[in-house]
Amino acid sequence: MNDRTEFKELSVAYDRAMRGPLRAVFGPVTLLGGAPSDLHLERLLGDARSVLEVGCGQGYLLEKALRQLKPARLVGVDLSEVMLAIARRRLRRRGETKWISVMQGEATSLPLRDTQFDAVLSMGMMEHLDDGLLLNFMREARRVLKPGGHLVAWTFSERHPIVVVYRGPAVITRRLPAYGRRMVGRSADELCRLAIESGFRDSGKAKLGRFFPFYSAVIATRE
Repeated sequence: MNDRTEFKELSVAYDRAMRGPLRAVFGPVTLLGGAPSDLHLERLLGDARSVLEVGCGQGYLLEKALRQLKPARLVGVDLSEVMLAIARRRLRRRGETKWISVMQGEATSLPLRDTQFDAVLSMGMMEHLDDGLLLNFMREARRVLKPGGHLVAWTFSERHPIVVVYRGPAVITRRLPAYGRRMVGRSADELCRLAIESGFRDSGKAKLGRFFPFYSAVIATRE
């Protein structure tokens, strides 16, 4: 199965979920596990003036970045057109389309030019990628970053309850939503290693906050 087919299946699964009863899971409840109140992006990214989020979903992290960093430009990319439609409605309603724009695209083939952003963010996306796809995503993140720019990304650790459940007996997992079967838990050390392998100058474990016991995070810098 090639990258495009893999992403197409994932997009279809998320679109289906967003049209059904699972939609609530991807709203504020999801944010509690992904970007809670003690996440301070300014401590990680300083004065970043242009920020890209890959896997932006409904735009919650973009809004947090707008409040905390006050950048001149914020862009979100996501696979799911249904999620993006919800994000656009939310951003229009809140009067934030002047600063934030969203578009459809794949993490491993971003529809953006080289060296555009001071920072790339990713929350709750990398657990869907195998090592090959994750390397390609990190290479794309490096490509669109300006020299000295930072990738800050976090994903499920191997101890995350969702990862543990999907490693369980097939009699249980085959009844769970299809998108979950792609979820992979990783340590921060693995993320750091993959960042260096993808071409970043250096990488380290990112400190996100006390509400992240089941997440692994990396901050990597482009040369």
